[in-house]
Amino acid sequence: MEDLHNQLKRLPKHSLSSEQKQRIQLNLNNKNVLKKPREKFVAIVSLVMVSMLFSIFAITELQETHKRGSNLVGIQEGKVFNSDSTELFGIEGKIGLIGITPFVAEDLRRVSKIIVLYWDNSEELAGKDYRIEATNIKNEKLILSEGILNSPMGNESANALMSFNPFPKEGIWLLSFYVEDQLFEEFTLDVLPPFPKTKHYTLTSSPKELIEGEEVQFSIESSWKEKNEIEVKLMNEKKEVVDLQTFHHDALYYDAKTGDPIYSFTGTLTFPNKGTWKLEIDGEVSNSFTN
Repeated sequence: MEDLHNQLKRLPKHSLSSEQKQRIQLNLNNKNVLKKPREKFVAIVSLVMVSMLFSIFAITELQETHKRGSNLVGIQEGKVFNSDSTELFGIEGKIGLIGITPFVAEDLRRVSKIIVLYWDNSEELAGKDYRIEATNIKNEKLILSEGILNSPMGNESANALMSFNPFPKEGIWLLSFYVEDQLFEEFTLDVLPPFPKTKHYTLTSSPKELIEGEEVQFSIESSWKEKNEIEVKLMNEKKEVVDLQTFHHDALYYDAKTGDPIYSFTGTLTFPNKGTWKLEIDGEVSNSFTN
């Protein structure tokens, strides 16, 4: 535009009349005015296209999530039941776990020693290969355990003593039990969030399992250093201390894999209500968690 204006100025003085120059100038201005709405229109269309693409992507992702989640819909939930005065978790008369449930994400303790009982023809099951798989709502899979089934225990069917691999995430998981690569039974269970922990200390109970307003005994483990006692503070979202207790050293264990000492401390805490909390253990602050 600036070049055109300069060219107009360089024209001979009498080559164009003032009226002709005004018409040229008017035409140039009109073209410039028309160009700006066109640029705005192109920008608006581009924005709309990007928004549509984003919406399509979001809808597709939601459909995939729903599709993955629908794989768990209608599958029987695991329940607590009793057999010969023993408490189990699973499906009565079909499959049962003897151990500490519910499971907790990232936890090795509750999955370290589990007995699985299979109710069926023991002569057909004993000595056969088994495999236990876990699948979550995002279709993430892992093998919890695999091996060979043992002969019956008492009046029960075939069984296996095992350790599960830890669940990497909280949420609903589908447990599928296979015998010789054939699906034997499956059920769903809810895996709790990871235990609250600091750099050197871990609370070994899930706040999700507690009843608020009651004094509850807890254990805290550490492989850091031996101490007679540690100070534990329970803090709310406003960082206000709602409970302050001293936990005392009560036991010494050794990690089965590393051989490192594990120091256990016991004490009590009271969660006044449901909410979001943090622990300060021996001066170290934990991640936020809810009960």
